[in-house]
Amino acid sequence: MAKVYRLLMIAPADYLSRPLRNLSMSKAYEWDLQLVAQEDDKETILLLRRYLSKTIAETGYLGSLVSSVKV
Repeated sequence: MAKVYRLLMIAPADYLSRPLRNLSMSKAYEWDLQLVAQEDDKETILLLRRYLSKTIAETGYLGSLVSSVKV
C-alpha cells in the first residue's frame, strides 16, 4: 500500500481521473483511520496524510471523502 502512495506523491493529482482520485483519497483516509486506531506504522500514516494534503491542495476538492468512509 505504501509503495502505491509513494508513487502517487510524485505525479500531479490531475493525472488521475476524478473517480480514481476520489477512490485513492477515500482509501488513504480509511487506512489512516485504521492505522491510527492500531497505533501502527507511523511512517505510512504520515505518507497517507501527506498524500491527502497534497491532493486537496492541488485540486481544492474533497468530494465525498469523509462521507464515503465507513468506520
